[in-house]
Amino acid sequence: MSKPSLFIKPHEELILSAHALGELLQAFMDRGLPLRFRVKGYSMAPFIKDGDVIIVSPLKTTSLRTGHIVAYSDPETKKVRVHRVIKIMGNHFMIKGDNASVMDGIISQKNILGYVSQLERKGKRIFLGLGIERLLIVFISSRACYHSLKNSIRNFLKMIKKRDA
Repeated sequence: MSKPSLFIKPHEELILSAHALGELLQAFMDRGLPLRFRVKGYSMAPFIKDGDVIIVSPLKTTSLRTGHIVAYSDPETKKVRVHRVIKIMGNHFMIKGDNASVMDGIISQKNILGYVSQLERKGKRIFLGLGIERLLIVFISSRACYHSLKNSIRNFLKMIKKRDA
């Protein structure tokens, strides 16, 4: 799996380990500064895809709500993960990747580094998954029906293609 990268100049990237990215992200958040970096992985597909660029902003600028996408430090591995808040329980959050079949678990607010305030794909700003529709995504994701819904839609589209062929 590729390592996370940080843009240092246009069209140039600095490759970082997950641990180094976590430390850098924490340093930016402590200073109240957003950090822009390219994500790797498929756990948030289709809303955040491998290679998309996100901006993570400090929590000081917003209060977390159900459906927000957060960057957090995994308490066990210390790796940075970017997943969605499914449920809020005081100062703890149930977190899950949109494309993951299981929850990440309950994460303490002290492990939350920041929230995804902006998403870019191929140089264009993407809003889907960051607005009010995030509540529908939470509903679908928390009931683990995303995969069956995706398969149903795929099968329906195949059926239409066969019929039209």
